[in-house]
Order: sequence, then structure tokens, then C-alpha cells
Amino acid sequence: MGALAFLMFLKVGGQCPATSITSLNDQGRIAGNYLDDQNHFHGFLFDVNGFSYVDIPGATDTHVNGVNNLNQFGGLLHRCPRFGR
Repeated sequence: MGALAFLMFLKVGGQCPATSITSLNDQGRIAGNYLDDQNHFHGFLFDVNGFSYVDIPGATDTHVNGVNNLNQFGGLLHRCPRFGR
């Protein structure tokens, strides 16, 4: 499934209010983030085997910003509640 079809699946499927794809490696693994209905971000990885959700313990938000060709991913996290949330 291509990245665009994947993004459309998440939007049309109603899985989350906002989704972004941040990276696609040469093996076709997709990295990205989604916003849940409580306004918290979670990271994900997607490939032919399905989804892997990324939530760092203790973080209020987790972002996956990229995945390399060794399938290592990087990103950032927030540990404190943000204002207005």
C-alpha cells in the first residue's frame, strides 16, 4: 500500500483526527504521527506486517520523525502537559 493510500485509509477509516507521514525508507516502511481524540500525539511505524505504535512511557506526546534503512527510528517526546490541553 502506498503512502498516499495509507494516509487516506487513516482519514477515511476515522482512526484519528489528524495523521502525518514523516518518513518512508527504501524498504517501504512508513513512519509518522497521529493525534488522538484527547489531543495527544503518538508515533507509528507501518510496513507489510502492519502497524507498530510508538508511545514512550511517561511521555504525554510521542513523535516519530524518521525511519532509516536499518529500520531504526528517531523522534521526540513531551513529558509535561502542554498549556491549553
